[in-house]
Amino acid sequence: ASLPLHTSDIQNVDSLFISSIKSLSNIDKSGVTAESFRNVIPIEKFHIQNSNGTLQPIVPGGQDIKLTFENRKVFSSYALKLRMEESEEQIAAILEGISYIVPAPLFRFMTGDALETWICGKPEIDLHLLQKIVRYRDMDKTHYLVVWFWRILGRFTNEDRVALMRFVSGRSRLPNDIADVS
Repeated sequence: ASLPLHTSDIQNVDSLFISSIKSLSNIDKSGVTAESFRNVIPIEKFHIQNSNGTLQPIVPGGQDIKLTFENRKVFSSYALKLRMEESEEQIAAILEGISYIVPAPLFRFMTGDALETWICGKPEIDLHLLQKIVRYRDMDKTHYLVVWFWRILGRFTNEDRVALMRFVSGRSRLPNDIADVS
């Protein structure tokens, strides 16, 4: 079973939507009445623009249901429900892909940070690990240029090491486990 979504999850990706829904629900606190509602709110029916920009009914037949002052809270709850459920298919596909790397039953026991590290690798570039996995061509680790390189790299900030990794390998992180290095 997956974790339930909360309004804060949507807030992180679409704060304007959440702000608009909350404002609509509580519009009476701003002095808007049933008589002035139509002058203030441009939405006419029970449909919203979904995440990809398509106008979509929030309930079956929503294109035929008029949004009013009286049903605004119902509209808000259905609009929020639609937004929270509209990406379920994509999320399921992502979870299926991640489960090839991390066994799905372990998800519930991991924090987001732990899962990120397992999948993406450690954000800190560990020089000792890097020295173990680097391959040399036409020289060995005792060559003066290699010694010089590691001495200079040891003075780099992690940000500089990440930039170097990205330049030479296209990755910004080392694998979480040395066994994952090919």
